[in-house]
Amino acid sequence: MASFKLNLITNPEVNAPEDFEQLGELIHAHDNEISVVVYPDETPHEQDTLDLPTWTFSPAPLRWFRPARGKIHQGLPLPKSAEYKRLESLGIPVPSWTLLTALGHPDCTAFGPYVVVKPDFGARGADVRIAKTSRLRWYHPTTRLARLLGGLFAPYIVQKFVYTGPWPISYRVAILFGEALWCHKIEASHERPELSSRFGFAGIGSGKSVSVVSSGKGCTFELANDSEIIGLAERAHRAFPEIGLLGVDVLRDVESEKLFVSEVNSLGYTWHFSSPSGRAYQQQFGLSLESQFDGRRKAARILAEQTRRLAC
Repeated sequence: MASFKLNLITNPEVNAPEDFEQLGELIHAHDNEISVVVYPDETPHEQDTLDLPTWTFSPAPLRWFRPARGKIHQGLPLPKSAEYKRLESLGIPVPSWTLLTALGHPDCTAFGPYVVVKPDFGARGADVRIAKTSRLRWYHPTTRLARLLGGLFAPYIVQKFVYTGPWPISYRVAILFGEALWCHKIEASHERPELSSRFGFAGIGSGKSVSVVSSGKGCTFELANDSEIIGLAERAHRAFPEIGLLGVDVLRDVESEKLFVSEVNSLGYTWHFSSPSGRAYQQQFGLSLESQFDGRRKAARILAEQTRRLAC
C-alpha cells in the first residue's frame, strides 16, 4: 500500500511523457511505498483521489498544473546576476562580471580589452557576443525571453572572457538534487574562425562577428567524465536548494586550467534524456546520456529519496 505520492510533471518542450512514465516505474520499483502519477502541465486536469503526503517535481516552471497538496520543486526564471551572486556566496568560481544597464556604463577595463556581453535573462546562447571593452554600450534586448522576463530595459551581463581554446569549448552537467546524471562536452565547429590567442579577435575581423558560444551549427557533442568538472557542478547545486534540476555549464581556461561556472540554467529545460534537443543530438552523435551514470535509475533513486524527505 502506498504511503507517499509523487507528481511528475511533463510538457512537450521539456521531455516525452513516456519517459516520465518509465521513470515512475523505476521509482516505484526502488520504493514500493511511493505512488507515482505523471501529469501533463496543462489545464484542465483531473487529479487522483489519493490523500497521501505528496511532493511535486517539475524540471521547468509550472504553467498550469497545481497540486492538490504538498510542496513543489520546479525550475525558476532567475536572472544570471542572481545565479552568480548565489554561487559567489558559496565560493563557487564564476567569471568576473558586472551589470550593464540603460542608466550607465560600468568600468570594465580590469576585464581586459575584450569582454563577453550577454542578456541577464537569456537561454541557448542567444545574443551572447564579444565586444571591445572600450566600446561597450547598452541596447534594447533582442530576444523574446529577455524582453518577457526583463522588459524593454533589461540589463546585460558584462563578463571577463574565459579562453577555452582556438574554438569555444564548454561542459554541461545535469544535476538533480546535487548529483550528476550526465556530463557532456560541446566544442564549436572548426569551420568558424580560429581564435589563436586569448584576445586575438582583431586578427579575425570585427569582434561582433566572432561567437564565443560553443553550441551552434556544426558543433560536436561527446560524453565527458572529468571528475573535477562534475564535482564543481555538484557543489554549485548547493546554492539553489529550491530547484531540483540544473544544467550547470562549466568552462576551463586553457592556459590557467582554472574552472568557472558560467551558467546553471535554473529555468530547468535540461532534461535531455528525452527533450526534443536532447533526443536530436544524442541521435546525431550516437550518444546515450542515460548510459553514462545509469542516469535514469540514478534519477529514480534520487527522486524516491526526495519524496520521502519532502512529501507532506
